[in-house]
Amino acid sequence: MQSSSGEQEDNISSKSEIPMIEVSAADAYWEWYRRGQELRSSWHYEEAISCYDLALACKPDDYWAWYQRGNALDELDRWAEALASYDKALEVKPADYWAWYERAQVLTKMGRLEDALFSYDKALGVRPNDYWAWYNRGCVALYDLKAYQEAVTSFDKILENRRGDYWVWWRRGEALRKLGDYENALVSYDKAKLRKQHSSSVWYGRGKVLDGLEQWEEAVASYDKAIEFSSHPGVIWYDRGIALSELELYEDALASYDKAIEFDPDNYWNWYQRGQVLSDLGRYQEALTSYDKAIACQPNWEQWGVEFVKLGSWVWYDRGETLRQIGRWEEASASFDKALEINPDDTNALNSKHSSHA
Repeated sequence: MQSSSGEQEDNISSKSEIPMIEVSAADAYWEWYRRGQELRSSWHYEEAISCYDLALACKPDDYWAWYQRGNALDELDRWAEALASYDKALEVKPADYWAWYERAQVLTKMGRLEDALFSYDKALGVRPNDYWAWYNRGCVALYDLKAYQEAVTSFDKILENRRGDYWVWWRRGEALRKLGDYENALVSYDKAKLRKQHSSSVWYGRGKVLDGLEQWEEAVASYDKAIEFSSHPGVIWYDRGIALSELELYEDALASYDKAIEFDPDNYWNWYQRGQVLSDLGRYQEALTSYDKAIACQPNWEQWGVEFVKLGSWVWYDRGETLRQIGRWEEASASFDKALEINPDDTNALNSKHSSHA
């Protein structure tokens, strides 16, 4: 006979409850620990933690119960408690790879990045050639700490034993590009490209490096490949436009910025660079429209730091220069005033303002 839906719900909910275990004191620890493992593997993390707590009441210095308790707490995003559990596990086994590794993962999520690197180093002291500890150490250094040389060192350690790893070659290229070591970054991207021909990220990074080397035509070719394999290539179209502008292929650059705007119509830089290209083409009224769109889309420069605020003066200065080209002197002067309001040290705006009154 089939049970009713209500009975089924009662049966399901009862599975996540912790049953009373009648065992001898000697077996109590193992029963609670085993039950905790079953509950954790079936995603009942709160109940699993309760079981690990009962196991630890029987055996307070048990490494495995502390370690698995940390894993369950991590799954619940209770990182401070997870960290405390891993620390207790390490009091019992101070040279255990897994507790140090998971501790590093939790510390990364908590934003304690230097401490995370320390934990990865401790894990690597136990397993010096461990792929994941070196890889995640490199990623923390690259993306979180911006410690690009540290990242390269981590990725190089992996490549001593795994020369064919796409991800390591790609991320190594990213770190080297950030260091301005474009030649070696290009080598890394090319190594990654051999292993994953259709990677938009590799082709895009390669294009950025070629930009840095001022090899504009090759950069455009790389951006074309990146666009081919990307589902949202707005930023690639933008950088392609920059390279084409350097080649003075302004019509092609304009087409690239137009494509970038299709994907990201509220991006300040897309409109700003479009205005620059239109000015270069002598299409001043259209350039003014683009500059006005850029002004409407300006980001909050202060979010990146006070030094970035001055960037907001650029569009006002270029707008003023464009107005001068078509003889609208008063409006040009007002634009230069806005540029100087944002950045009083903008000598270009100051000189142009004086010229507009001459």
